[in-house]
Amino acid sequence: MLSAVRNRAGELIGFTKITRDMTERKRAAEELAEHTRQQFAVSELGLHALQIPELQVVMEAAIRVAQETLQVEDVRLLGPTEPPPPMARTAVIHAPENSQPYGVLAAMPKRPLTANDVSFLEAVANVIAAAIVRARIEEQLRLAERRTVEERGRSEQAEAALRERDEFISVAAHELRTPLTALQLKLQGLERGLAAADPRRFQRLEGAVRQTERLSRLIDRLLDVSRIAQGRLDLWLEEFDLAVLVRQVADNFREPAAQARAPLELQLPEKAEGSWDRLRIEQVLVNVLSNAVKYGAGKPVSVKLEVEQERVRLAVHDQGIGIPAEDVSRIFGRFQRAASIRNYGGLGLGLYITRHIVEAHRGTIAVASSVGEGSTFSIDLPRFGLAPAANRNRIRGARA
Repeated sequence: MLSAVRNRAGELIGFTKITRDMTERKRAAEELAEHTRQQFAVSELGLHALQIPELQVVMEAAIRVAQETLQVEDVRLLGPTEPPPPMARTAVIHAPENSQPYGVLAAMPKRPLTANDVSFLEAVANVIAAAIVRARIEEQLRLAERRTVEERGRSEQAEAALRERDEFISVAAHELRTPLTALQLKLQGLERGLAAADPRRFQRLEGAVRQTERLSRLIDRLLDVSRIAQGRLDLWLEEFDLAVLVRQVADNFREPAAQARAPLELQLPEKAEGSWDRLRIEQVLVNVLSNAVKYGAGKPVSVKLEVEQERVRLAVHDQGIGIPAEDVSRIFGRFQRAASIRNYGGLGLGLYITRHIVEAHRGTIAVASSVGEGSTFSIDLPRFGLAPAANRNRIRGARA
């Protein structure tokens, strides 16, 4: 721009011209444009990485974008321990879950890189790191899904096998029941005829009758297992005195307890009235008492019954072999045993059936035991938790 220069008299004596240096402004504008272009390139790369699941494709795209945007001859992905080429500018590909990086993004420029160039290279490295994390998570999800499918298949196979076993138990038990009942009736008839006529043969026959009774009890247990598995453990409720029933069951155990040198010691209240299924509760008492006598190591067994306003509690304590801690949680399972079958007989069903009978009465059963110090089985029952069966109504029991 030219400006006239005059003297005091107003005469023109010359001209002036003002010039400005635009280099810095132009450089700043170019840097801003380049930074904007780099940000746009990173944004496009990030969007591409979200849309493309293949990690290798994302890495190839990142290298291409870095190379074109920085206008360098070579961009490489290096391992975490691989040294970069001389004069290369690098950006670490960080691993968020640990201190060891995934690797390094290395660029070999012809010119010195600006601060914006270095920031861009680091942004590209972050996109690669995010893609690696995503790929690893997706791989873990695929493995977890595959395991889930495999476990579901195994679970379905196991459930099918259990159903087949329950069906077999039910059919076999019913098939055995009919001929066994007929055999028992015939043996009982012979027993009555030989009682006075031939005492020697009568004793032999008496042993056979006891064996059939034992088989009958085993079949009853198998049938109970089948009923529990099918959710058909029915209760026939009536009001009665539990203390009287405990005493009756204990009296029946006097002889086997004496033979095992495990005398029963009773602590019973005068009355313990409530509404329960008499036969099922008797079954519970027989199971826990027989276990106490069997595993009591020839020491006294105590039976204690306590009555509260709404509940009764029965504790059966023996001083025998006890139960290992690792077995306590499984002894109430089906066909589960804590003691070796070589030393102690049984199918491992008594406590399983007992638990379901107690739970069908809305009660609980628990055991406290130490190896070599004996066991205490505690049964807690509501006295009138279920309505008394005026017409012997059936109450649906617990499902296994």
